[in-house]
Amino acid sequence: MRSQLLMYKAITVVGAVAVMLSAAAWADCGSIPFFSPIRARDSISVVSEGLLAKPEVRLDPLEVVVYEPGQRAIILWNGHEEILLLSTELRTAQAISVLEVVPLPAEPIVTLGDFETFEKMQALVVRKTLWSVASGGGVEDAKVPENAARITFHEQMGAHDVAVVQVLDKRHFVQWVTTYLLGLGAENPQVRPEFAQIIQNYVDRGFEWFSFDVIETGDAVKSRQPIQYRFASPALYYPLEISTLEKGKTNINLLLVSQRPLGAFPEIRKASLKRHEQFTATPDEIRPISEEWAAFMNGVPFVLQQVRIRGKLEHMTTDLLVR
Repeated sequence: MRSQLLMYKAITVVGAVAVMLSAAAWADCGSIPFFSPIRARDSISVVSEGLLAKPEVRLDPLEVVVYEPGQRAIILWNGHEEILLLSTELRTAQAISVLEVVPLPAEPIVTLGDFETFEKMQALVVRKTLWSVASGGGVEDAKVPENAARITFHEQMGAHDVAVVQVLDKRHFVQWVTTYLLGLGAENPQVRPEFAQIIQNYVDRGFEWFSFDVIETGDAVKSRQPIQYRFASPALYYPLEISTLEKGKTNINLLLVSQRPLGAFPEIRKASLKRHEQFTATPDEIRPISEEWAAFMNGVPFVLQQVRIRGKLEHMTTDLLVR
């Protein structure tokens, strides 16, 4: 009878874990919609032939609604450096280009990831959960200075067009972003004043580095191949404030990997934060998933923990910073 009860509990917990890691969350990095005839001609699905045939028709980027229907992230932190593997889903009210903005505390190394990594990490968590249950555990219009920022990395990665940007003059960085959009062929590029203020808040707090990722989107939800960012960080970090202007509620699922149990999480007002049970894992268990990750964790046992944040996006005004 006890074995049957344990097996029932195990199946229940595994099902919950699988759903939590595989289901789409409801948040994303900040998004700036823009229309570019140049980019549209390269992607027939982005804009209709009728729109291209009528140059007098223009889209007002401030009127385009961006929906953020999905996000998954795995975060590894070894005490002084972080790896953030991020996969997003995105759709917009109209076919258009979107510049996704991710603020980062240091210059990142950017590489293309794959969906299989999420599946393998999910399997590892499921195994840990089964073991725990079986063991009885719980379940502005001024001229923009040319040197306001500089691009240190630019590469096409699958469906992504990624650039790493360093802020050099924080007083003019937001205007520089508009100039960057013009360079992408954007017509009448505009950054919402509220979003400009959010970017400025990050810059004023000392964030010098941003990832710019251009993708083409429309009214159908599409999963984007994950992007991995590796950068120096004194704390485990995940940007939340950058997404406060997006629509809807958020259900953010994160899988955190650290060398030691993480301390108290900062209070996130008007949102609920749930920390699930922590599990210890070894380098040998993560090496089949990623040799880089095993070396990144310095070859010592580490802790896995799932975290879920729920609430309205406009209330996510505090980034996740954990030591």
